[in-house]
Amino acid sequence: MSAPPVVYSTSTAPAIIEAYAARYAIDAEIFLAVAKCESGLRESAWNKQDPRGGSKGVFQFQPHTFATYSKLAGIEEADVWNPLHNIEVAAFMFAEGLEEHWTCWRKLTS
Repeated sequence: MSAPPVVYSTSTAPAIIEAYAARYAIDAEIFLAVAKCESGLRESAWNKQDPRGGSKGVFQFQPHTFATYSKLAGIEEADVWNPLHNIEVAAFMFAEGLEEHWTCWRKLTS
């Protein structure tokens, strides 16, 4: 029997984000705090005022950044609006030491 599909919502988000933090061996507390700061954990968050199409999703990716790092993370047919893709790309970037891409990370750790 296979596991039930993961259903993303703001109430399930903390557990999902913590699971990705564990998978990538990154600090779950700061990873979750950055997601809360960036989007309020909303998968549909879209800051249209950001340049180049705006920042999208749970971790507020700009299109080029998401496209580049989703490939490096090995996610096929990555979709910035898929919260699991969005979170995994962010976790990959955190694990690679690229947290400074997020304004919220800089605010939370200064």
